Amino acid sequence: MENQKHTVQQYIYAQLSDPDVIISERDIAKKFDLKRNTVREIFLTMEGQKVLKRMPQIGYRCVDYTDTDLKAVWSIRYAVEFEALRCAVNNITDADLECMHSALNEMEDCQKAGNVERFAECDRLFHQTLVNASRDNFIINIFAFMTATVFKVKYAGTDETIGTTCCDHREIYNALVSRDFAAAAAALTRHIGRFTSFYRNTENQVF
Repeated sequence: MENQKHTVQQYIYAQLSDPDVIISERDIAKKFDLKRNTVREIFLTMEGQKVLKRMPQIGYRCVDYTDTDLKAVWSIRYAVEFEALRCAVNNITDADLECMHSALNEMEDCQKAGNVERFAECDRLFHQTLVNASRDNFIINIFAFMTATVFKVKYAGTDETIGTTCCDHREIYNALVSRDFAAAAAALTRHIGRFTSFYRNTENQVF
């Protein structure tokens, strides 16, 4: 059942770029051979996440995030992950570190194999584990909202290479192992912070 719910959620996420599409319980139930009550449960969850909005007597539409400013996405993401990092330095567990290390190793394998899709999945797992290690529900829920919405319609990427991403992640991981917040924060800033609207390099503002 969880796999079916995940499949439906992924289908709905794919509609985020077209908020005019009407999504109905009946159509989804028929398409995925599910009971209406199951579909309703999925829709209510996604409505609570601000992914869907109910249109009385019509169905559901995706909340429109297509016009969200990319600089705002980067800036808020950086602020959330920076605070997550600050909390994680004191709260991270061996299990968290093991998960990040495993994701990092697989990213490096994907880099060698040229498996970009799996690389992206491991990248998301690395950052999600970092955020979860904060043990702060406020931070975790903000990141969950961004993951379910703007990350789906706004490509949170840059011209940096896959190799640079691996190096940044390795520095963040090593700093967390040492519980060195200053080093971890510096690595995170190189990785994400330089693409925000308020970060300045030695010459000018990035945006």
